[in-house]
Amino acid sequence: MHPTAGTEDDIILNLGYEVTDGDGDTANGTLALTIDDDSPLVLYPNTAHVEDLATNPDIMENLNFIAGADGIKTVEFNFINGTPATDLDGNNLTFNGHQLYLYYGSGGTDKTFLEARTGPNGEVGFTIDINPLTNTYTIHSNGIISNGTETTATDLRPV
Repeated sequence: MHPTAGTEDDIILNLGYEVTDGDGDTANGTLALTIDDDSPLVLYPNTAHVEDLATNPDIMENLNFIAGADGIKTVEFNFINGTPATDLDGNNLTFNGHQLYLYYGSGGTDKTFLEARTGPNGEVGFTIDINPLTNTYTIHSNGIISNGTETTATDLRPV
């Protein structure tokens, strides 16, 4: 019933009517109805704070979707397999000294499951699993993730 197939557009119905009262008088007109075929509106995920170590147990947080009248069908990550993993400032993320890359789960087909690995078949640094049915996401880290901005010191006398 969409004016353009596969789109999220409104449907406008103009319905003619005729009304007759008790003594036979009639009136007619048009009733206009707009059906709002809405898109998901917004996502306010709870922030997860993960200690930079292997996490046990996994950390689960709410996604807080406001999906509109249609409800949620699915939620997917959107990236190209093998994209370098970076922080918000564009610094490359590493695990055990090796660059991390983003991959979809289940051999590259599950777009609700993100794996940050050191290569196509490399070590997994961390995972994020979106579950649209429970409106949650789960994070698991296998160890320390670095963005190359850490500082080290061996002589603490000046401090």
